[in-house]
Amino acid sequence: MVELMVGAVIALVIAVIVMQALAFFEGQKRTTTGGSDSAINGALALYQVEREARMTGFGLTSPTGMLCPLGVNIYYNGTTVSNGAALAPILITDGASGAPDQIRFARSQSTYGISPTPLVAAMASPSAAVRGRTAVGIVGNDLFMVGAADGSKICTLMQASATPVVAGTGYDIVHATTKLYNPANPASVFTTAPSYVVGDTVVAMGNFGLSTYQVLCNDDAAPSATNSCDLVQYDPITAGATINWANANLNHVASQIIDMQAQYGVAPDGSDTVNQWVNAKLCPITGTPPGWVEGVNCIPLTVATMLRIKAIRVALVARSSTYDPATVSPATLLLWDASLGGVGSAKSTTLSAAQQHYRYKVYYMVIPLMNMVWANV
Repeated sequence: MVELMVGAVIALVIAVIVMQALAFFEGQKRTTTGGSDSAINGALALYQVEREARMTGFGLTSPTGMLCPLGVNIYYNGTTVSNGAALAPILITDGASGAPDQIRFARSQSTYGISPTPLVAAMASPSAAVRGRTAVGIVGNDLFMVGAADGSKICTLMQASATPVVAGTGYDIVHATTKLYNPANPASVFTTAPSYVVGDTVVAMGNFGLSTYQVLCNDDAAPSATNSCDLVQYDPITAGATINWANANLNHVASQIIDMQAQYGVAPDGSDTVNQWVNAKLCPITGTPPGWVEGVNCIPLTVATMLRIKAIRVALVARSSTYDPATVSPATLLLWDASLGGVGSAKSTTLSAAQQHYRYKVYYMVIPLMNMVWANV
């Protein structure tokens, strides 16, 4: 009997030790798996933003600068989206009170965006077919931009209603009003509705890469310990006015991304060398466009000033999905140091006590806007 009792006690002790070891290694596995998932999500999110940044401005520049320095006319499904407003290749919207920033990119999505074609006949009216020297790869439903090669006219975004057909010495690109981007009477929806002439230019835009990236949570609230947040991408023209978790037009790029912060890399006029990093801000002057803070001044984002933006720097924060009973993260995550790049100031994200029970990884990158640099603008 004594021997049995001793054996039972030993077996019980061994079972307790084994269970504790299993619990420990299971916790380690969850931590490792959660860390691996957050690493993958963060890398994927940064890759997508980097890819867009490196391509932004494609098809929107010319040898003399911006293709549409006077602005762009854009209409969609009964709404005037842009009435000759400037179209920035990149636009950062600063999150209020430290909330995540938004970044909007604009570019051609057509492989032919690099090779515009001139008009070989004048348009009889703003609604008439556009006759280009070539079809520049346009097919039915594709979008295309028409403007002056020297940037002396407001551009117009149009949608081809059919594949261009041979006409005279060129190809007629018809933009019938049956398509969502083509108003019945451009003059009634745009202050200036040009009829383009010989020598003006057509750029194939494909689906027109106007893409906004932002952090969005499943309860449409700010990132916290009780919600789940994704980096999402959407077309601000077609997504609608309400951007929330239920919007079917959102593309969920990466999960468990709780913050994205960005700054413009600004060069002096006529230079390609970034000499300061600046925060995007809505200039507090009625009627002025968004811009950035430069010292104590708010610089509106105009055609002249947007040419000074040569790079952006972006930091993304990925969170593990595993809750830890202990406090495993600091109250502040450093996104970038003040010394990085030699200019600008430090940026950090503050975590609540509840958020500190998760692990985080910061992804940081400086991304040159290559199309802006290569175009010598």
